[in-house]
Amino acid sequence: MGAAYFVCGLLATMGITAWLVRKYGDPKISYGVLMIVYFTWMLSFSVVFVLPMDVSATFYMNCIKIWYCGQSGNEDTDGCGSKEDLLLPNMSAMCQDAVDCTCAKPASFVNDTLLTNFWNVIYWSSQALTWLILPITESYMSAGDFSFGQRLKSSLKENAIVYGSLGIIFIGVFAYVAVKDHLDQDGLKRVLIITSNTWGLLALVLLLGYGIVDVPRNLWTSSDIKRKQRHLQFKAAKLSTEIAEAESTEETINTDVRTMAGRVKQGDPLRKYVNIVLLKANLDDGEGGFEDYRPSGDAVDEPVTRSKLASLHKRVIKSKRVLNRCRCQWNDLMAQAIHVQDILSNRDSTDHHFSSNIGVPVRHAEAYWWWEVRIRPILWYILSGICTIMSIILLWSEISFSKTDPTLSIYALMVIHAGNAEHYINLEFLVFVTLLFMCVCTYTVIFKIRVFDFYYLVPGRQTDSSSMLFAAMILSRLTPALCLNFIALAHLDNHINKITLHQDLYFTQIQGHMDLFTAINMYYPIIMVVIAVFAFFSLGNRVLLLCGVQRYLEDDPETDELCAEGKILISRDRRRRERLGNAKTNMMSAKERIMDDSRAAAAAKRNRNGDEDDDGGSRGGWDDSAGSSDRDRERRVQRIDDAADDDADLDYEDYVPAAASSSGALGSKKSRTSRAKRDKSASASFGSKYVRGVCISFETSVSFILFRL
Repeated sequence: MGAAYFVCGLLATMGITAWLVRKYGDPKISYGVLMIVYFTWMLSFSVVFVLPMDVSATFYMNCIKIWYCGQSGNEDTDGCGSKEDLLLPNMSAMCQDAVDCTCAKPASFVNDTLLTNFWNVIYWSSQALTWLILPITESYMSAGDFSFGQRLKSSLKENAIVYGSLGIIFIGVFAYVAVKDHLDQDGLKRVLIITSNTWGLLALVLLLGYGIVDVPRNLWTSSDIKRKQRHLQFKAAKLSTEIAEAESTEETINTDVRTMAGRVKQGDPLRKYVNIVLLKANLDDGEGGFEDYRPSGDAVDEPVTRSKLASLHKRVIKSKRVLNRCRCQWNDLMAQAIHVQDILSNRDSTDHHFSSNIGVPVRHAEAYWWWEVRIRPILWYILSGICTIMSIILLWSEISFSKTDPTLSIYALMVIHAGNAEHYINLEFLVFVTLLFMCVCTYTVIFKIRVFDFYYLVPGRQTDSSSMLFAAMILSRLTPALCLNFIALAHLDNHINKITLHQDLYFTQIQGHMDLFTAINMYYPIIMVVIAVFAFFSLGNRVLLLCGVQRYLEDDPETDELCAEGKILISRDRRRRERLGNAKTNMMSAKERIMDDSRAAAAAKRNRNGDEDDDGGSRGGWDDSAGSSDRDRERRVQRIDDAADDDADLDYEDYVPAAASSSGALGSKKSRTSRAKRDKSASASFGSKYVRGVCISFETSVSFILFRL
């Protein structure tokens, strides 16, 4: 039974991880990187299923240990009395064979070897991924060099600078501790574990302190459609500015690429690297198209080297990633904003049927109306209230976890009571829900955090490899710290509270304890409270707003202006989608009518052939007329496609924000339609503008349909 629970938990973790990797990962990411990210995320998520088993198994072994040490003659044997730290093997078997042992065995109980090996794999794999594999892989994917060896060399050099400086500090601290405490090999291992756990706990206090406030607030905001609409309008205005900045940066880098392409002539040994940069920048050199380009300033006197080309290549890669991320965000944001508009417009529906003039018709319109308009907001309110209560309990338990006499931690009181009463199902459920809530509060912040506008997870399979690897690094560093934090606030760490259990959890036997430094244990909860207060009153946003960074605040006049601007942008995009939807609907209706005519003609032909004599000439004449009719129908379908393209292209720029339409921020520059191929006599600039509009309209409509489904 225990093995089945263990396997089911791992399978559920693998499924959730696969869904998240598919949701965020760009299809262009290499399979090697995806496998590293998948393995790291799976290890991080698996603790939610395995740690409850560890806690229940430890309470069971603790019960057996109390029974065994209470037997006459066992007071000072291995595992009891002065030898309490020693583990007694086969305790479980001894209890099962004894008549007077009343300890109930958990349904999820597995042998200690399985749990020990699992935590060993979790810990050492996380350490290897955190400090070695993930940083090198992330730097390798971001490098602009042109060969495997050069990219690996740049990656190692970049990480050597960062970790070399940290290593010097660590060596100094370790030398001091070694001289003071006369450390041996086990002491060295303990110092390494403490150092790694300290970094993770300091990162956890920041993310968890913000998440316990942000998660309930986001759920509350989601239940208020008006407030959610206002927030989306603010994000639309801000994102349009980001698109303009990303396009401006890309144009500046493209100018540098053209300059470099003009300086490196055909036949130069460096020309093949220039062609790689041109391909990455989507610039067509043609037949030496940049040969006559004359750079200005002092650029003529600077020699072109391979390292400069690698640096330029890295800038091109970064600018493309940022711009693609902004485009995907825009499509997703517009789909959300239009959906919120539909919900508001359907609130007063008398027939209780959900309708929208964009996208495919809603199936089960009445049930969908009840879900979106009535049930879903109430559900968000309930979840927000539950998460608020759990946040208060968690914050209080964090503040009071070091106080053991009397016990003030609410989670400690509940866990100890359930464990001592041998209510293992309730115990595992409590541990599972608490860990799940802590993981949600911590990991959602990671999935929303933006580091230097480069590392950012974007749903819709639009997250690049660097951001995926960065998130994997953070998750692997936080996993041990998250477990240690829960064990401490539940009073399951013997180094903090020696009253609850007489033996360590299997987790702490491998990954150490939270008795890092007295100062950290003292100030750790204080820092979390400060972060939570900052998040609750949006003090961080107010500070950033004073520094000139646009942030969303309800009572700020600038927020009202940006919301008004965002409202206009969303209305334009909605009108554009409505025109595109009407054009496609008319086109499909006309095609269906033509196909009906074609089927009717084919049926008439079969009937006529059955009535006619076997005259080859007359039958051949009928076939010729049928072929002519088929060609006529094909031409009619083609004219309908042309008309639909013309209708979708009409006044396109009136419905797209200037920041997006100036250089195609919402669509691909390589896209071409059949209309552009046929209209060769038109000017290139005129044709490309309207062709890009059709492609953008198609992409945004597909994104909206997927969002609705």
